[in-house]
Amino acid sequence: MIKHIERPVYLIVFITITFCILCLSCTATPSDITPTVKGMKFIGINQQGYKEYNHIQTGMAFVLIPGGIFQMGNTNGDGDERPVHEVKIDSFLIGKYEVTQGVWKTIMKNNPSGFNKGNEYPVEMVSWEDSIIFCRKTGLKLPTEAEWEYACRAGTTTLFYWGDDEDEKFLWYKKNSMETTQPVGKKKPNGFGLYDMIGNVWEWCYDWYGEDYYQYLTNYFDMPVKNPIGPLTGSYHVVRGGGWFNEIKNCRSTDRDNPGPDGYCNGNGFRCSINLD
Repeated sequence: MIKHIERPVYLIVFITITFCILCLSCTATPSDITPTVKGMKFIGINQQGYKEYNHIQTGMAFVLIPGGIFQMGNTNGDGDERPVHEVKIDSFLIGKYEVTQGVWKTIMKNNPSGFNKGNEYPVEMVSWEDSIIFCRKTGLKLPTEAEWEYACRAGTTTLFYWGDDEDEKFLWYKKNSMETTQPVGKKKPNGFGLYDMIGNVWEWCYDWYGEDYYQYLTNYFDMPVKNPIGPLTGSYHVVRGGGWFNEIKNCRSTDRDNPGPDGYCNGNGFRCSINLD
């Protein structure tokens, strides 16, 4: 009689455990899920609580930025930063650091940098086209301008990702750079765990620059605009973030610039991103 009783008990336990596992999997939030990304290896959670990956080919670290909606632009900023408009961004990965001279040399077999000072310094004197070639060789891409600002702000609405006041602990700029670039990752990161999003070198974005592009979006599209990629055509591409030679006013999270047709400058570099599969 005992054997006949044990069988249904085991069956009930098995069904109960299976049901609990299914419930847990169904109620998992996006932040609980670690997506598999081609060419990337998951390496853990950073101090800010976000997932980090290693790009196998280059060895560069990337942070998984969760998607969301934010207010892009600055009502009190320059003319090309207005009007403020609502943007929706899908989750993506972006480089934890600016691309360094060491990584550039490994992939491109040269070093164009004006400040040829070491592997941990950001590569500069690279045009938008140069950065695109690097991305094609590595299966990566440049972030869009909207992705860049979303990643830079890290949920903040202040002038800088640390607040509204000047703070040298977070950036290399005219006041403290000693008129040169500095090794990446030496200042405090933003809320996503990204370093040097402001200062050190300006960073190329994928988009063409359009002075009145924000106005165009608000005139012709419903808000929020999802994953905007900039104007269809243009003469120059966008750089963001400010550089070692800039005053603090040019290092705001919303500040935009376009460095000309080729963009060769010892203040222009880039960081890479990649979409989720």
